[in-house]
Amino acid sequence: MNRLSKMYHWLYIRLKYGFHLKNPTYPFLIIKNLLRAKWNRLTGKQNFVLRGIDFAVTYNCNFNCEHCYSMKLKDNQQKRLTPEEYASICKQSMELGCVCFSLQGGEVFVRKDWEEIINAFMPKRNHLLITTNASLLDEARIVRLKELGVDTLYFSLDSGLPAEHDAFRRADGNFAKIMECIGFCNKHSVKVVINTCVTKQNLHSAGLKALLDYSHANHILVETIFARGLGNLDGHMEYMLDEQDVRDYYELRKNYPYVVRNLDNNYQEWGCPGMKEVLYITAYGEVCPCPYTHISMGNVRLEPLRTIRERGLQRQWWNHYHQECLTAQDQTFKEQYYKLIDGRPIITIEEFEKGELDPNNRLSTLC
Repeated sequence: MNRLSKMYHWLYIRLKYGFHLKNPTYPFLIIKNLLRAKWNRLTGKQNFVLRGIDFAVTYNCNFNCEHCYSMKLKDNQQKRLTPEEYASICKQSMELGCVCFSLQGGEVFVRKDWEEIINAFMPKRNHLLITTNASLLDEARIVRLKELGVDTLYFSLDSGLPAEHDAFRRADGNFAKIMECIGFCNKHSVKVVINTCVTKQNLHSAGLKALLDYSHANHILVETIFARGLGNLDGHMEYMLDEQDVRDYYELRKNYPYVVRNLDNNYQEWGCPGMKEVLYITAYGEVCPCPYTHISMGNVRLEPLRTIRERGLQRQWWNHYHQECLTAQDQTFKEQYYKLIDGRPIITIEEFEKGELDPNNRLSTLC
């Protein structure tokens, strides 16, 4: 791909996904945050601008995907955050510069109060997106989501071959359902992004190539997620990419300009955005660096979000832009983390730093 083509796709992606007619002030908020980040970098300040938060609004799901991690985080003894609590978190987040809120699960739409949760995040002002398996969507619901102010739907799609995707998701007909919903989104001007999990097994597969060809032909962004040995893949490290696989992944990307990773989208520097620019908040209020690093820095029901984030930013792994994904690539981090998280839903930052579990800590003993 030549330089002119790269520039065209770079500009196209930012215009398509960076502007929202229902929220014309959004690009200016992004520019404001970018300028703040640029100033911090020029002056050497370690003031990171928060750009987005991922929320697991539920761990319930009507699927049981091959690589799913959410069911391992489910705790029937704890109450999920309420719409009122989400409204408070939204206000605290906006004070930190956050303008993008991502709702995920489990499956978001198994919650009966999903409309109230959406409204809690002020969707007419902020950029709101939802990750879904599409099984509970139809045209009327997509129209309703647009009315509420949802900007973007992320569809979980793991192969461009219908039978292969359905097998991976353990859900016959899901590929066709997603294609139908993408058509409804295009009809009603709702933006679409594809989430796909990249494993050692599918990196060179015809299914992944077909998916990337589809996204390229239809100008759809693909968010690629490297496999981790978590959830249903607990202990299955053979799915994770090695150094050569990562090089092959970037070689593959050269001809697919719509393929991205979360490490690509930072305000300030390339690298792991955990704690600095993104956070992950569990269904029960635990604040973690990202959806794949289940290390709690604190709970928003007990402390202000600002206090919890500052605690995380003081830790060696999250006070700079690490040049690899910690849970998927960094060998030192993986050895420590996977040893402690084995069979557990979440651990505390104190346990991680000590390298041992506290038998009196409820977070680390629940299975």
